[in-house]
Amino acid sequence: MIYNDIYVDSYGAKLRELRLKNGMTINKLSIELSISSTTLMHVEQNKIKVPYYYWKVICNYFNMNNINYLKLYDMKQNTTKEKLVKIRACIGAENWGYVGKHLGCSRGYINDILTRYKPNRDILSRIDLSLEKINGVPL
Repeated sequence: MIYNDIYVDSYGAKLRELRLKNGMTINKLSIELSISSTTLMHVEQNKIKVPYYYWKVICNYFNMNNINYLKLYDMKQNTTKEKLVKIRACIGAENWGYVGKHLGCSRGYINDILTRYKPNRDILSRIDLSLEKINGVPL
């Protein structure tokens, strides 16, 4: 469903709904979050490809769980890449460096896993353990 050029089930529509429900303008929310109003407008217009960092900040401000609010638990996790993307989304990592830090390895190693290398058993177990904590159930 589309409402004013925004998909109603999109992350942008969720931000608009949340913002309006709390009587906030983009500018007021921008000041409260220390995120530029342009960035928030881009999140609301679905112009940011991976807005998970911003959503983590937004949900924290409104005392909400970003995983539940955005239904991130429904994200696919069949491949290593899908698992890493889900971890990034759930922890609200601004970039792959934060995912690497979360898993105890470097940003470069995460990029290598995403583009060309198969991770070793140790990192695979760290990825699965992180997802178990995120999902709340063993894989």
